[in-house]
Amino acid sequence: MPAFEPYVCDVSLSQLDDAEEFAFAMLHMDRETVMDQFDDIYEDSLEACNETLSCKAIWQGFEVESVEDDCIRLSGGGVLESTFLARVLHRADEIVMYATTIHGFDELMKNCGDDPLDSLFYNAWGVGFSMSAHRWLKENLANQAHEKGLFASRGWVPGEDELELSLQGALFELIDPAQIGISLDANGLMRPMMSVSGFMGICADSAIETDGSEYASCH
Repeated sequence: MPAFEPYVCDVSLSQLDDAEEFAFAMLHMDRETVMDQFDDIYEDSLEACNETLSCKAIWQGFEVESVEDDCIRLSGGGVLESTFLARVLHRADEIVMYATTIHGFDELMKNCGDDPLDSLFYNAWGVGFSMSAHRWLKENLANQAHEKGLFASRGWVPGEDELELSLQGALFELIDPAQIGISLDANGLMRPMMSVSGFMGICADSAIETDGSEYASCH
C-alpha cells in the first residue's frame, strides 16, 4: 500500500509566506527598492491578491513495480515513459504525483486594467504565489515522508530540466487534477496558468534526496 494516499486540500495564502521573495525576484528588485519607490502599488496589489486568489493542491502515491531504462512501471498498470525520470528516480519505491494551482489570477489581471505597472506587479504576485505553493507542497510531502521514516526526492516538473512535457498526460490520467480545477490543453499546458505539477520519488534511502542535483530547475 502506498505511503501517500489520495489527498485534496485548500491551501491558505497565509501559508505561502515566501511568495514575496519570488515576486521580488520576478520584478528584479529587492524589497528596499520596491518599498521606497512603489509602496502604494505593492500594498494595493497584495491586498487585491489576498481578496481574489485562492490555492488548492492534490497528490497521490503509487507503488513502483519496476524501473527500466526508459520507463517506470507502477503497480496497477500505470507506466511513466521517460528515460530521464527513470534515471533520476531509479531508487524510488513509490512515486508521488502532485499538482497545485492558484485560482483567481485571470480575474486579477482583468481588474488591473491597462496600466503596465499594475500588470507588472500583479503578474509578479501570481508567479510568486504559484512558486511558493509549489515549494510549500514539496516541503509538505518531504516532511510527511520523514515522519514515516522515509525520504523524498526533489520535485520533477514536466517541461523543466530534461523531463518531457508529455508526462503531463500520464499525471492527469492517474491523479485527475480536474478535482482542483486544473485542465490540460492540447499542447500539454495547464489552465489556470498559475499551476504546477510534478513527480517525487519516495524510498528508505536518503541518497534519493540528492539524486539529480546537477540539474538546476527554476523551481
